[in-house]
Amino acid sequence: MKCSSFLFISLFLFSCSGDETRPGTRLSADVNETITIVMKSNVTTGYKWFLVRKPAIADSVSSTYSSDFGAGCSNGAGGMETWQFKGTKKGIDTIGFVYARELNQENEYQATERLYVVEVN
Repeated sequence: MKCSSFLFISLFLFSCSGDETRPGTRLSADVNETITIVMKSNVTTGYKWFLVRKPAIADSVSSTYSSDFGAGCSNGAGGMETWQFKGTKKGIDTIGFVYARELNQENEYQATERLYVVEVN
């Protein structure tokens, strides 16, 4: 049942692109500027994005979730997670996220991974 529920959630989340930052996108900023990554999410299901590959050229500044239906929405309402990073030094690196309920060995097989290339000028 867990696999079929996860499959349904994944298909729902990733079938629409909206204002989402597409996986594999190359993002660039200057040193001390902000890089923003937006991903569809639905934290009411227990799933969220975890930063699993931290870039050496940027620091994580913030991570926020906003529901598509505003504050006080009911369970099951999706939304967007917005992650912001500040460029700290010049170079090219990769940022990686995993969509899961929690980060542990048991849930790794259910995780969806997304990678983004980051360039700081």
